[in-house]
Amino acid sequence: MTLFETFGWHTPLADYLSRLPESYPDAGAPNFKDALWSYRGAHDCAATCAILVGDQQAALTSARECVRASIDHFHGNWRKGAAIQSNQPKWNPYDWFNNAPDGLFWGSIIGDWQSVALLARFPRVPPKWEWPDHAYFGLLGFFLRGESLEHHVQTVDFILGKKKHQPKLLLDCLLALASRSATKLQEAWVRYLEYFLKHERNKDRLTLLQSRNASFYAAAAKYHELPLDVPDKYKNYVVASLGKKGG
Repeated sequence: MTLFETFGWHTPLADYLSRLPESYPDAGAPNFKDALWSYRGAHDCAATCAILVGDQQAALTSARECVRASIDHFHGNWRKGAAIQSNQPKWNPYDWFNNAPDGLFWGSIIGDWQSVALLARFPRVPPKWEWPDHAYFGLLGFFLRGESLEHHVQTVDFILGKKKHQPKLLLDCLLALASRSATKLQEAWVRYLEYFLKHERNKDRLTLLQSRNASFYAAAAKYHELPLDVPDKYKNYVVASLGKKGG
């Protein structure tokens, strides 16, 4: 039985594949940023649905395109011109939070850790964090580009000082991964998955049928050669790796 049947999802993969753009957006077009957003979103949906029906090749193809578009969003030449025209800073935490997670997730799933590291060059510490969710993903970016979390104590304290529970659980996973402690990661990862099942999972939202955050840490544990046991009760909610360990 496929996950599509197990979860009772209502839209077949063919519907998503029929909506895929015929070609990559034209970088010279004035609406390139919007076209890139649409292109990434279409392939994100296609890859997710392909996972559900067990079509690994379709998932891999669209996942790669999602990562490609994510990198172009943050590092494409269009950004230089956009910054000049708008007279705005080239980075803000909202941009990273809204556009990076999909690329980080699919990059980890296909084993493309070079692209993950490239995406992670983008975030900066803002003058002031507004939301713990943004702070967590910023911190994740700092870690992925090789910075010690000990240098970001203020960001860690900001997350811990807020009431929202999810960023704290993800922070526990990140700190355990950074310490290379398989035991701590296992414990933190299971705690987060329990939270996901109780408070986040939504059977009517394609991207919330499985946990992208938990799947990222499962892939990261594999990449860093940390053993991580996936109990049977969680297996359907963790996206299995589509690529090899290296990136």
